Amino acid sequence: MSATAATDVDVVSVATGHTAHLACARLTLECGKHTLVEKPLALDAHQATEIAELAAARGLFCAEALWTFFLPRFDVVRQVPTPASWARSTPSWPATASTPLGFTDPRTAHDGLHIEAAETARCITSGRLQTSCRTPADSITTLRVMDDIRTLCGIPHPPR
Repeated sequence: MSATAATDVDVVSVATGHTAHLACARLTLECGKHTLVEKPLALDAHQATEIAELAAARGLFCAEALWTFFLPRFDVVRQVPTPASWARSTPSWPATASTPLGFTDPRTAHDGLHIEAAETARCITSGRLQTSCRTPADSITTLRVMDDIRTLCGIPHPPR
């Protein structure tokens, strides 16, 4: 039985070749399944936008499975103040050039896979349709940059 037809399947992980991501994500979402798509979410920003809009229209969770973004160390990085926030905040640590920032994970070799699965489950059970670890908008922004680079280099975009 196909996972898209199974009534006891809530989430489908699309881990196909990159060129099949759009078709497979479209299929799972149209079948009413929350969807986690292996990186990259799509071949270009246009395809990623289509996936994100379909998920939103159907009220389903959808995310790019970029496992490193789900690791605890990336949460630490997200908490480091950005230049835009410096004017609004006072550092809570000694602000010297010699102050090391660090985080140690005991294991990392693809351990993010189970962390991303757990995050997906947390989002779905709490009614969230995306994760703050890697939103569809983040994926689309990255793909827009890649599209611009392709254009500048004269590399053809995927056919529509």
